Amino acid sequence: MARQRVESGLILCDQRRIGIPPVLAKGTSAAVIIPAGLMGTGGNRANDNTDLRAAAPWAAIIVVDDGSTDDTGARAAEAGAIVLRHPYNKGNRAAVKSGIRRATTRFILIVDADGQHRPGDALRLTDKLSEYDLVVAAR
Repeated sequence: MARQRVESGLILCDQRRIGIPPVLAKGTSAAVIIPAGLMGTGGNRANDNTDLRAAAPWAAIIVVDDGSTDDTGARAAEAGAIVLRHPYNKGNRAAVKSGIRRATTRFILIVDADGQHRPGDALRLTDKLSEYDLVVAAR
């Protein structure tokens, strides 16, 4: 039976899978996926991920350029991200799916390109993965 609780703005779910030991996610075992569309201009997480990189030594930062007609992908690559590009806008769900398929890590952190998520909160999420299978930020 799944266990779920809310703690300090986090929704914590545990499926209690037998035989899988808990593993701490300390950045290096997590990839960050940033779905992005038309984010080439202005300061945003897709083209300036310095604050995200400062929060932890992530295994990878993957920006999925969802069919942008501007320089979203180029700017994300300049910032050091792995960039996946959709030939046309497929939507957020497809962008997240593409990023998850590209990630090679056990843990994945998904953040929006518009900067609404504070990078410092990322470790609050990943730190709970030693106890729970799924951690979701709740506002």
